[in-house]
Amino acid sequence: MLIRKNGWGKLFVCLMLSLFLGLGSFMMPAAASAADISVTVTGDGVESPMTFTLQDLQELPQVETRLYSSINTWPSKKWYMGEGPRLIDILKVAGISDEAKVITVKSRDGYKMTFTRKELLEDPRYYFPGLMETGGGDGGGHLPGSPLEAERVDAIIALKSTDSDQANYMNDLNAPLLIFGQRWVTEQTNHAFAKYVSEIEVSTATPEKWTAPTATPEVGIVLPGTGVKLESPFNDADKAYYTIDGSDPCYESLMYNWIASRWWGSRQDDLDIVNHPIEINSDTTIKAVTIGLGREDSNIVTFEYIVPFVPAGKGDTMVYVDGKSSHTVALKKDGTVWAWGDGHRGKLGDGKTGNEHWRSFPQPVEDLTGVTTVAPGYGHNLALKDDGTVWAWGGNSYGQLGNGSSSFFEATTVPEQVYQIADVQAIAAGEDFSLAVKKDGTVWSWGKNDKGQLGNNTKTKSTVAGQVYGLTNVQAIAAGKQHSLALKNDGTVWSWGYNAFGQLGNGDTENQLIPVQVYGLTEVKAIAASPDMSYAVKNDGTLWGWGHNSSGQLGPEGPTKVDNWGYIISLPVYEPFEISGITDVKAVAAGQGNVMVLQNDGTVLVWGGNLNGEFGNGEKGEGSKEPIQVCGPEAGITMINAGVDYMMAVKEDGTAWAWGDNGSGKLGNGTTSQYGERLYPTQVKHAPPEIAPAVETVVAGEAVELVFTDDVDWREYFTSIMVGDIVVNQWGIAEIVDNKAVNDHYRTVDEGKITLAADVFTAAGDYAITVKSAGYADSVVELQVKVGMTPELTADTTNNIVGSSIELTFAENEDWANAIAEVLVNDTVLTSDQYSVDPGQLIIDASALDTEGEYTITVKATGYQDAVVTQLIKGIPVFTIEGNAVEEVAYTMAELQAMDPTTDTYTSKNGDISCTGVTMADLLTALDITDNSLQVQINTTDAATYPVDPVTVVDMLNTENRYLLTYEIDGEPITGDDTALRMYWSGKVIKNVTGITVTEPATEPTTYTVTFTVTPPDAAVVVKDIEGNIVAAEEDGTYNLDTGEYNYTVSAEGYVEKTGNFTVIGEAQTVKVVLEEVVVDPDEPRYNLIPAIDTVYSIGETADGIKTMTVNSNQSGFKYFTVSIEPVVEHEGTEVVVFTHLRDKAQLQLNATEADFDIVNAAKAGFNVNPGDVIKAYVVDQLTNETTSNPLVMQ
Repeated sequence: MLIRKNGWGKLFVCLMLSLFLGLGSFMMPAAASAADISVTVTGDGVESPMTFTLQDLQELPQVETRLYSSINTWPSKKWYMGEGPRLIDILKVAGISDEAKVITVKSRDGYKMTFTRKELLEDPRYYFPGLMETGGGDGGGHLPGSPLEAERVDAIIALKSTDSDQANYMNDLNAPLLIFGQRWVTEQTNHAFAKYVSEIEVSTATPEKWTAPTATPEVGIVLPGTGVKLESPFNDADKAYYTIDGSDPCYESLMYNWIASRWWGSRQDDLDIVNHPIEINSDTTIKAVTIGLGREDSNIVTFEYIVPFVPAGKGDTMVYVDGKSSHTVALKKDGTVWAWGDGHRGKLGDGKTGNEHWRSFPQPVEDLTGVTTVAPGYGHNLALKDDGTVWAWGGNSYGQLGNGSSSFFEATTVPEQVYQIADVQAIAAGEDFSLAVKKDGTVWSWGKNDKGQLGNNTKTKSTVAGQVYGLTNVQAIAAGKQHSLALKNDGTVWSWGYNAFGQLGNGDTENQLIPVQVYGLTEVKAIAASPDMSYAVKNDGTLWGWGHNSSGQLGPEGPTKVDNWGYIISLPVYEPFEISGITDVKAVAAGQGNVMVLQNDGTVLVWGGNLNGEFGNGEKGEGSKEPIQVCGPEAGITMINAGVDYMMAVKEDGTAWAWGDNGSGKLGNGTTSQYGERLYPTQVKHAPPEIAPAVETVVAGEAVELVFTDDVDWREYFTSIMVGDIVVNQWGIAEIVDNKAVNDHYRTVDEGKITLAADVFTAAGDYAITVKSAGYADSVVELQVKVGMTPELTADTTNNIVGSSIELTFAENEDWANAIAEVLVNDTVLTSDQYSVDPGQLIIDASALDTEGEYTITVKATGYQDAVVTQLIKGIPVFTIEGNAVEEVAYTMAELQAMDPTTDTYTSKNGDISCTGVTMADLLTALDITDNSLQVQINTTDAATYPVDPVTVVDMLNTENRYLLTYEIDGEPITGDDTALRMYWSGKVIKNVTGITVTEPATEPTTYTVTFTVTPPDAAVVVKDIEGNIVAAEEDGTYNLDTGEYNYTVSAEGYVEKTGNFTVIGEAQTVKVVLEEVVVDPDEPRYNLIPAIDTVYSIGETADGIKTMTVNSNQSGFKYFTVSIEPVVEHEGTEVVVFTHLRDKAQLQLNATEADFDIVNAAKAGFNVNPGDVIKAYVVDQLTNETTSNPLVMQ
């Protein structure tokens, strides 16, 4: 039987093929002729709407055939090749405005595609050669290729194209075709390659914004293995991008909905493989954003999923964790102690203190091992070692460290042994006081005692351990904020100290200075104390409480009343009260306003107040009298504790957990927030390695190395690296913004080293690099990236005196100079009129350096390391040594006073005076001025009125009659004179001294005057020495010459040149020269040559009248030289104009032109010349090739 198929199957295949190719039109229109192809640019976003014909498009600059990488929404990867004008060039011709924001591309078949200006024209787009490295072809489009070696490409309107990487396949069937690159190697662009483009509309309208993705299931607590699905608004070309490392998602992040919804009907089997749910196996924060063409990116949304008490990464070995207020302390199996949170006053035991010393993850307490238990107080800590000794650290305002001293300003930053106590089996710490139980059952206390909390029948503090009054056979103790509890071996509970809320359980509210028994309570196995409550667990597993009950800690059956406003409030209880419904209790932890218990099966319950999320259920604020389950037996909790506003627990795998308020980072999860909290149990993280840049200065566009002390476990659980910008917010606090993950291709993590590729830091700025490893706190490295190397500044050593501007020099660097933002002198920022920048110079005004001394000058240029130089500024010179016999040197007063001083006694008309200063012998000897023939003139400000006779160096070097340059008289500086210096010697004194002038003695002259008398009088005289060097004449025309032989040349126009020589023999003399006139035959042929004026050369003339043309310094190559010819006395027949080419006086070439120059009035020759070459021109007759015959020069 023949079965005829209908046409639907073929139509479906054609439709699918069209979608697969990603070209905008579903129906293939008839092929358009060249005359039909045109693109019209319209819209209010261009200044000149216009239509481009095919010829217009072809005449624009063409992008030559090149490759494009692309992915379709199938998803499948494709190569494209295209050739045509850039889209931006087309829009520039139409005058695209700065306000343009949206671009809509329309095809002649009615299809249109909308883009934002930013994504199509401004975001960098690339061709990724590594696109096909994974998942090439159909079915593997969701497997990211390599982004390395990407090439920048622009959007074009292709006039020829092909959907392959074979250039010979290109044709114009889809022209004009909009084609563009990918912003990232995973971006799906193929569906937006619009063909048959006929119109481009440019609009100034603000683009819409995508709706943010949604997630299923809802955020909160989930089971391990839960899959989270993300959806974008249409699940089509709009894509949901996400991260799970805390970085902000972008188009480089993971894509969720690879397969667009248009394919879901035909690709249902692939959906859960390609668009696979995000599996949650531990606490996970998903950040997601919708990104797609034609709209702005959506807001980033955050989805937080909690898998309670399931650790991430490496396990731990903690056995105990506890904290009261702002810091937390833990004990590990190996007997070491670890601390985190607020480190003020040394609470963390790491040798540091200070108000800003916070730590958000555990670090070891220094020099503390062999510990069996720890007890943190509110501002100090205790540790019990296995040898029975007690150690303490932190604040010691009231002697709570037990070291025999106390001070409000004293703190111990590392553990020290508590005095006078040993054989201890248990410890507890409250607010500024400490408790210990010895192995003999006695209780000891020390520290603050204003409420009787030491139990020694006084209110006096104690700085050493003392025994609690009358208390024996004790097995356990607990410390509230200001009261104490003790559990005896017989199961009774005793209390003392503060009792305002009945927390002592003795039936009243009076403070007690010695232990009293808690009423009616026996068979107790465990106790706990909060600031205003006390609890006991009986052997039968029931829980009892007494005290404030402010938040319903005593449960639903606790006493209440209705207040004046109709609210039910809980009432305090002054005797033990059984909390109903709570049984099988193994341990109790007392918080401030709440209580938590661990049952024998591992279940953890909490009730009371929940102001800071102490319930661990994702909520805060409203409390509960009914117990709230934190976790069940499956969590494996082995111990619990409670602080005033947070909770702690340890699992059987050794991991510690905390939740509630996170001020000072006390939860230990790697984050620090003064006012933040964690509403779910969060894992206490491991300390990460300290990471630092390998080099101090990092330049944009270079690879960056980070180094760290290697940690094999940390590297094993390494997950990601993020890079964000550091900005200072409006409150002056630095914060990290725009935190983006670094793709795997751009980073490597090796033993002790992380390398980030050059592509990561392409611009200057302040960056924060966050390195993450599962189970570890984040490592954050601050990195300042510069745009280039800072030039070295050189100090000014010539003008560096008070009152003068200075010039710092540097290797010329225009980019750095233009980037200068601030200049500081000793941390003072200069105003703009106090400095200026010239090429290679930074000039600083004298007003910024107004006193003598050393200055540190810092130049801050945006994007560069600071340039720093030390500049010495000298005082104003007060004494100068100068003259033709010495190099000038000037001294400031400070320099003179720094020399070895000499004190002499001189006799004046007023008696003897003591003069202190520097001897001239010392000064001159130090400068090696010791020539006895030199003369010295002492200079003063009043030399014209009071002249000083010159002396010799011999006089000043005389040690018996020494000259003393004096700056102090009778121990006081000189005042009242014009200057602060005097010169004393041999009973004489000169005031107002400013310096000395040292000169050589006068000598007999060594030159002699030679005078030339010449005829004619205007003749030129040139005198040369025996070596041929020209000797310059004096202004009066005479010559001052040394003895020796000389040559001369005398010349004048119309006269015969004459040369000769003469000898200078030690006296003045006159040389007489008479020139003979040149006799010219009036009938002899003669011509004038006049070089044409030209920028190539300068015109001159030799002494014998030959014209010259000298090539200028900026000219070279083949040039023409032209002369005009004027006959003075004509010559019969033809003449020859000869051009000669000379370089360095040597003739290179000759060019001769024969003509009747009585008629022809010009000649020209060309030569290949260099600057300085000389061209001479002659008119000659009788020119031959004979070397023994000279032509007749006719000029």
